Amino acid sequence: GSLATIHANSPIKALRRFCELAMRSHSQSLRDDIATEIADSVDYVIQVQRMAAGRRVTEVAHVVGFSREDKCFALETLNFPIFTFITSPTRRPPCHLLKSPKPDA
Repeated sequence: GSLATIHANSPIKALRRFCELAMRSHSQSLRDDIATEIADSVDYVIQVQRMAAGRRVTEVAHVVGFSREDKCFALETLNFPIFTFITSPTRRPPCHLLKSPKPDA
């Protein structure tokens, strides 16, 4: 397994940026081929945003694939809360795990 970081404003923009960066070193490759390879290699994109209380996970997206016809990445945003933040005016907000991700069937 691997872990990487990339600066982008959303999971879809992170995948597009990853594709653009890969195109820089493989200019002879087709964009659709690189995007398909990225979609096959990346399982999840976790969006972290800077907030007043620090950085927080704001979105977890499962990468489903890449559509050559529509020329776009297919993502599923997990529809259950992973974390909730309880704010307190006197201390930094703690993070509580609400549900564990369901294992793939």
